[in-house]
Amino acid sequence: MLPPISRASSGSLARPSTTTSTRPTRPRMLDLSRAEIEAAVDLDRAFIALEEGFKAAAAGRVQMPPIGYLGFPAHNGDCHIKFGHIAGDPIFVVKIATGFYDNPAKGLPTTGGMMIALSAETGAVVALLRDEGWLTDLRTALAGAIATRAGMRADARRIGIVGAGTQARFQIRAAAHLLREREPIFAVWARSPEKLEALKSDLAGEGIAIEPVAELEALCAQSDALIT
Repeated sequence: MLPPISRASSGSLARPSTTTSTRPTRPRMLDLSRAEIEAAVDLDRAFIALEEGFKAAAAGRVQMPPIGYLGFPAHNGDCHIKFGHIAGDPIFVVKIATGFYDNPAKGLPTTGGMMIALSAETGAVVALLRDEGWLTDLRTALAGAIATRAGMRADARRIGIVGAGTQARFQIRAAAHLLREREPIFAVWARSPEKLEALKSDLAGEGIAIEPVAELEALCAQSDALIT
């Protein structure tokens, strides 16, 4: 059967064109949820990538403009917009990070946000990373572990952690992974004994032991390195 006849603009009858369009198509954008991102992250590769990023920044090969800021004082919140590109890299990233500090009373997380990866060659959006702030927490912890390793003596093992919140968990997990050959010892002080006990219980379930310390001064005096 012949294809249906269409009417051309001139008023004459014409068959529809069968010519294949040569217009380039954009690659499909990757859209990942927080759960998918967490499942995909390889800590060893993440540590290497972050170290390379630090080296590139130190060498002056990174574009990293001042942080964009929006404040929402009526709701005790703010939004930071950060972006950067390493010279020669095919990707650049824009990060949106929010903090609304009354959210816990509403049953909502304090922090949120996402990252957008774009092509540095065409500007096309390559990936939408709906991490809800998880990648920011992870990057902060990886940076802490890298700095701790760089600053510790070769024979040092005892790491002091100040606080028992979200970053305490991330920092301890990151340091335990990066410094695993040293078999680090984690000592923790926190203002809230309840949060400290919850931290101890959570990490014990992951095979990481912590030593609660009652006084901050004692923690500082007894630690080879301190993460705050």
